Amino acid sequence: MMRRWRLLLGLCMAVLASPALHAAAGAWQLVSDKNGIKVYRQDDADARIKTFRGVTRFSIDNPASFEALMNDYAAIPRWMHFISSGTELSRRDYLDRTLRFTTELPWPLSDRDVVAHMVVEQVSAYALKIHAFNDPRAPLNPDYLRIPQLNGLLEFQFQPQTREVEVTYQIVLDPGGNVPAWAANIVLKDTPYFTLLKLRRIVTEQKYASFKGTFLTYPW
Repeated sequence: MMRRWRLLLGLCMAVLASPALHAAAGAWQLVSDKNGIKVYRQDDADARIKTFRGVTRFSIDNPASFEALMNDYAAIPRWMHFISSGTELSRRDYLDRTLRFTTELPWPLSDRDVVAHMVVEQVSAYALKIHAFNDPRAPLNPDYLRIPQLNGLLEFQFQPQTREVEVTYQIVLDPGGNVPAWAANIVLKDTPYFTLLKLRRIVTEQKYASFKGTFLTYPW
């Protein structure tokens, strides 16, 4: 079971190996650097939507706090940018789950939903990845527009010497509907920044910081 948990906490939506994420062959371009968070864009001439990646580093006393946060679905709207809810639909095991997310997008965009397969992977004692990718076969909800493409990666690289963690949040998301590509890319550019900004604040709260991990390996 511990091994399978390792496969799951490595995503939060095998995505990094997905063709949609690797389709963007261009170099990463820095588009924003503020508050200790760098945001990069990767272009692909054949893709309508750009790939965006945010990276930040900060001190953390208990790396298991991320495990606690990933299991707290009620807190998802507090740190995932533009997400209004996250509900678990099913799970194969602790590290392999299917969740439904709903969005709260700025006017004039209609709210969307997406059903995402989430897989956690512990690639080493100090590295976790959470992969997310949409399930195109999931039944539609008539109250929401369905997001047709989602590929996400949430990665944690722990630094035991400095007791810091480097967090990477990478996303490709096509909102669907009649949203022009340029508008979608403007919205997506801010998503890694605000997600990481809020995640780094919330994960230090006592209920997460005091969590004792069970499935993943935390050597420090």
